[in-house]
Amino acid sequence: MKKIIVFGLLCLLIVLSSKELRVQPVSESTFSTDRAESEETPVWLKPGFTYHCGDRRDPFRPLVGERVAEDERIAEGKLGRLLEEDVVPFEIDIFSLRLTGLIWDKGEAIALLQGTGKIGFILKKGKLFRENYRVIQGILGEIKGNEVYLVQGKNKVRLTLREEGK
Repeated sequence: MKKIIVFGLLCLLIVLSSKELRVQPVSESTFSTDRAESEETPVWLKPGFTYHCGDRRDPFRPLVGERVAEDERIAEGKLGRLLEEDVVPFEIDIFSLRLTGLIWDKGEAIALLQGTGKIGFILKKGKLFRENYRVIQGILGEIKGNEVYLVQGKNKVRLTLREEGK
């Protein structure tokens, strides 16, 4: 069996080495833009669907690679020092929020919250953030163990993390 495989490889090597590599010059007409302008765009290249995200984040927009300056600021842990343009007026009722998860990172706790319409929020360093790390004004919070305390004006609410299966 080994002899057959070795013989087959030798034959293949001989056939491949006997062919000469021929390079053909490319004419400028190959790269002509006149042809592309004169032809109509094929149907399969035309967009067939346009996504309208409404009030949600566009799922087709990459999470990594865009807004580099903001990502660098977040990576450096400067969420506490946000600019005025980072504060977004957004109406939300703290009683409509649900605690979906808690994350502990380097001794710091982060709470994952979900509002109506399955909109996600993050509570970090006492501030409530919406997508793209935009601060929501008027809501403060604190994380203690598996509970989150939120304050909005005179309203106060305590959210408890439910264990799986309960």
